[in-house]
Amino acid sequence: MKYVPIKGDWYNVDAVKKYLSSFSGIDFLFIDGPTGSKAGKRDSWRFNDAVIPYLGDVKMIVIDDVHRKECDNRASDLAKRLNLKRYDIKSNDESGDILAFLLNDDASQKISELPAYMRSLLILK
Repeated sequence: MKYVPIKGDWYNVDAVKKYLSSFSGIDFLFIDGPTGSKAGKRDSWRFNDAVIPYLGDVKMIVIDDVHRKECDNRASDLAKRLNLKRYDIKSNDESGDILAFLLNDDASQKISELPAYMRSLLILK
């Protein structure tokens, strides 16, 4: 986990690029934010510039709060851009929170190995 401050409508793009470029590859990404003194936009165009170039080998992306339009937009865009299958899981409580799981073909095929009660929670989008 790495802290990067909000700059404009998203995180500091230069700091994000510097951090991500230190990895030889990214196979898992969890998106929850941005947060800070000023609310940022999760579907900011800056994400495309700062993060997508590093996701060539990604196997799974999890995005929190896809019940919010901007988060749903981000999940749909990433699934399309990176040719990932999207599965959503809705919270059992009254919050209405929804998590999106974006999986590459190999990871998606492993869904069939989950017990039936777990597969029943997934909604293919």
